[in-house]
Amino acid sequence: AKQSWWERLMESAMDCLSPKPSYLTNPTLRFVRKMKHAGCTRSAIDAFVHNYEQLRSAASMMIPEDAIFPVDQLPALEDISVQPDRSLLQHTVMLKLNGGVGTG
Repeated sequence: AKQSWWERLMESAMDCLSPKPSYLTNPTLRFVRKMKHAGCTRSAIDAFVHNYEQLRSAASMMIPEDAIFPVDQLPALEDISVQPDRSLLQHTVMLKLNGGVGTG
């Protein structure tokens, strides 16, 4: 149902007069509250907050070319002794990077 002009006026007045909970005025807290309600882990929430605050700060996230160095040497797969553990698959992430401009 549409609000009348009087209802809108009263709602605006109440917004000005009554303090709002911090989670309504701070977008980060709104996200945290929603993530907690969804059952996200503390580490997931902390990681999100860190990245979200960096995004909001408008700081450059670029890594300067002179800060990137190639790996000198990697061990050969045949030289690594690993015991397979299928239970680790549920914690595995595959990250696929698309090649393109600036990836060479």
